[in-house]
This record gives sequence, C-alpha cells and structure tokens, in this order.
Amino acid sequence: EQNGVAPDVAEQITDDLYSFSNYGFPESHAWSFALIAYATAYLKAHYPAEFLMAILNAWPMGFYPPATLVHEARRNGVMVRPPCLRDGEWECTLESPSTDPAGEHAIDPASEPADEPG
Repeated sequence: EQNGVAPDVAEQITDDLYSFSNYGFPESHAWSFALIAYATAYLKAHYPAEFLMAILNAWPMGFYPPATLVHEARRNGVMVRPPCLRDGEWECTLESPSTDPAGEHAIDPASEPADEPG
C-alpha cells in the first residue's frame, strides 16, 4: 500500500516470486552447466592436446588423477611425453599440437613409470 500497490496484488507478486524461486535457480544452474559442458566437450574434441595441457595445469581441481587424464588423451591420439626433471617446466607445456610433455607437478609419487616416447 505504501507504494500504491494493493495488498492483494503485492501478495500475488510475492507468491509468484516464491514459486519462481522453486525452479528458477535450478533452471539457470542447469543452463550454465550445460554451456560449460558443451564448451569442454568442444575443446576436448577439437583441441585434445591443448585441453589436456590446460586440465593438467589446473590439477588438482577435477575428479580424475593425472594418469587417467593422460590415458584418455593417449586414447584420443595425443602423444604425452614423461616429465623431464632436468630441463622440464613445473607446468605442462605444448611442443606441437599433438605432443604434450607432462610438467613435474603432474607426477604422482605412487604412479608407475611413464611410457617412453616413440
């Protein structure tokens, strides 16, 4: 009433907003998650080496350990070289669009020795 809105109209607006709140957040969250999932799938499909390099450099942030990520990348044709402790970088680097040498921070002390390149 204070702003010239009748009490029954104000109550209807409040009820409508409350009803929207029951699905509004999940709807927008689902949309934003779908956008991220689409972008991730696109990058993995079209830029597999770059995708692996970025996700390994962001580790530990995901669900999968580096060995799983490297295995998946190799399955998709990316050649991953083992870390070079002498000349290597801390982060993973990309030598060519099809080669990704693992950085030293991707080493799991409990893992098995990496495959030799070639």
